[in-house]
Amino acid sequence: DPAVQLSRLYRHTVDLTKRLKESERHLASVARQHEDRIEELQHKLDETKADLATKKREIQDHKSKEKTNLHQISALEGEIQKVGKNLSSQKQLYSHLKRQYEEQCEEAEKLKDLVRIKEEELSNTERNLTFFSMERRAWTEDRERLESALIKLEKNAEAAQQHENELVRQRDENLYLKETIDKLKLDLEEIRSSRGLNTNKKYPS
Repeated sequence: DPAVQLSRLYRHTVDLTKRLKESERHLASVARQHEDRIEELQHKLDETKADLATKKREIQDHKSKEKTNLHQISALEGEIQKVGKNLSSQKQLYSHLKRQYEEQCEEAEKLKDLVRIKEEELSNTERNLTFFSMERRAWTEDRERLESALIKLEKNAEAAQQHENELVRQRDENLYLKETIDKLKLDLEEIRSSRGLNTNKKYPS
């Protein structure tokens, strides 16, 4: 069933993404803790070395305190050696964690690839499920668009016919008015001619 397959692919994709994010957060936290520890030890080592250098200068300036200072130097050197061993151990542990982190990163990349593949499968399934509905909607829209265009053409034709009828009516009215005006002009000419004849009869030359 495509719907069941789609649901299964979606759940699998979500689970893989969650595992990937949790692994990345854990590894980043562990690496950050060890980096902080190494930085702390390095800082302590630098401070101890600086203290040792100061004590050596004090030995040169105060010969009377040589025995005490030598003891302090010995203690500081022992502390340096201890811190150095601890630092070496932390570096080895960090190197191991770094390799583990790189391996986890490779695994994360594989998971990302798997997630991408599953997402592509999910997308293909969704496209297959929606293809026929999209095609049907396209045909429906084309039919509605053609029907709308046909109705518009019919309305335009009707409007054109009405306009033509109005032009014919106006033309007929104009012809009638022209005929009426011509007739009135003839009547006026006849009246003028008739008046002219009557005037000549009353007042002969």
